[in-house]
Order: sequence, then structure tokens, then C-alpha cells
Amino acid sequence: MTNDTDALIDVSEVSRIAGISRTEVWRQVKAGTFPKPTRLGTRCTRYSLCEVSDWVKQRLAEREAA
Repeated sequence: MTNDTDALIDVSEVSRIAGISRTEVWRQVKAGTFPKPTRLGTRCTRYSLCEVSDWVKQRLAEREAA
């Protein structure tokens, strides 16, 4: 999804939006099943709000297809 109003959000916000724990976010990133974060500094990573929203929509679509 390309959106001019995309925002970068932290892992706590990702966890809230996706409904999974922060630890599970990192597990799924490592497994390649969740969007990768963007590194902004040595200790700062953020996620694309659009990519996270698309991930949630995809999970909902999979549920509806099942």
C-alpha cells in the first residue's frame, strides 16, 4: 500500500495495532512473517504504519477465506 500519509511507529504501537506482544513482533520479523522495521539510529527502529496495517488486513482476509 502506497500512502503519502504513512507514518513511522514504534514497536509498542505496532503491538497495540497488531494485537500481538512486542516479543511476538520480533519473533515474526525474524521468521520473515512480519514487516521489517527501519533503523533510524543505533538504538532506534520504527515500523511503517501502512505496512503494519496491510499485515493486519491480510490476516483478516485469510480468516475470511478460511
